[in-house]
Amino acid sequence: VAMQGRAKYNEYIDGGRNARLLEHSVAYRVLIRGYQDSDGDGLGDLTGLISRLDYIAELGVDVIVLSLYELTHQGDQAKPDDLMSLSTRLGTMLQLIDLISRARERRLKIILSIPASLAEAEVCDYWLKKGVAGFVPYQDPLLSDYRPGGSLNLKKLKRDLVAKARHDTTMIELESETTLRSVTLCAGDRYREEVAKMLATIMLTMPGVPCIYQGQEIGTPSSRQRFGRAELNAGTPMYWSDDEYAGFSEVAPQLTLDRIFQVVNVEAQDNDPASVLSYYRQLIALRKSSLILQDGAIKFVGDRGNILCYRRSLDGYQLQVTGNLSSRYVAPAAEIAKGELVCSSYIGRGDLAKPLAPYEAVVTRVD
Repeated sequence: VAMQGRAKYNEYIDGGRNARLLEHSVAYRVLIRGYQDSDGDGLGDLTGLISRLDYIAELGVDVIVLSLYELTHQGDQAKPDDLMSLSTRLGTMLQLIDLISRARERRLKIILSIPASLAEAEVCDYWLKKGVAGFVPYQDPLLSDYRPGGSLNLKKLKRDLVAKARHDTTMIELESETTLRSVTLCAGDRYREEVAKMLATIMLTMPGVPCIYQGQEIGTPSSRQRFGRAELNAGTPMYWSDDEYAGFSEVAPQLTLDRIFQVVNVEAQDNDPASVLSYYRQLIALRKSSLILQDGAIKFVGDRGNILCYRRSLDGYQLQVTGNLSSRYVAPAAEIAKGELVCSSYIGRGDLAKPLAPYEAVVTRVD
C-alpha cells in the first residue's frame, strides 16, 4: 500500500500531472482557522472561507492551497489513517465539498499541501474522491530563516532565488503560517508598504508558481501584541476591516488581534489605487498576460550594492526586473534608462533615469 501511495503521489508531484495542474497558476495559501469565522466561536471555518471566495477570485489567483494537517487537525507525527477525517472544528465534509464546488464555479482549484513522507495510497485517493484537484509538497518559505527587522542580504536572497528558479513548477513562497511576515523580516514599520510591494514584484516575476499567504497581499506585519516580540502567522487572523474584530468575527477572536488591523485591512485598500492590495492585483494580471513571465528563461545580471536585477526572456523578447533592497536612493543601472516602463512599485514614476527610491522595484522592457 505504501509503495502504491508513493507512486500515486509521484504521479502528481514528479510525473507531470502536478506541473499541468499548476501551469501558469498563481496560488493563494489559506489558514482556515485564521481566515473568516462564520459561527461566532472566534475561529475561522469552512463556511467562512466560502463567504470569501469572491475576494480570492477577484485577486486574480486560480489555486487555493490548504494544509492537510489543518484540515485533519493533525501534526507531523500523524499516521496515514489519521489524515482521512476532517476536523470538526472547521466544519463538515459536506461543507468541504461545497467549498470545492463553489470554488470551481469561480475557476478556483483546491489543492492540499501534503508532506511526501505521508503520501500513502488511501490518503491521496481519499481526498481526490472528495474533489481536491491535487497536491503540492510542503516546503519552507523563501524567507523562513531570515531575522526580523534586518536588512535584506542580497547574496543570500539571490542564492535562494537561483535555487528556486531551477524548478519551473516549484512554489515561490515568502511566508506561511509557520514563519514571521515578510515585511516584518525585511524592514521596520517605516517602509512596510514599500517592502511589501518590492517583495511582491520579485515573487510574481520569478519562474515557478507564486504562492501568496493570506494577508500578504495587504502588507500585514507580524503581531507584536504578546511578549513584545513578533509572532508566527498561525496566531493571527485575516484583517478584513477596521470594525471591532477586524471583520473576522463577531466575537473576540481566539487568535491574536493586533491593533494594526485598524490601519492595515482589506476594506481600506480595496479601492485605493496606491495600496498594496491594488499593486498585487496589478502584478497578478501582468503575470497572467505575459508569456515571458510565465514561460521565459531567467538570467541574473549585475552584482551592484543592494540592487537585485534579473531578466526574463522568451523568443527574443525581454523583461528586466530591478529591485532596490535598501532604504536609500540609488542610481539605476543604465539598462533601465534605455528600457520601456512596464510597472513600478511607486506610483508616478515616469523618468526611468531617476534614482530608485527606497525598496522600489521596476519592471521594464529591454532590447
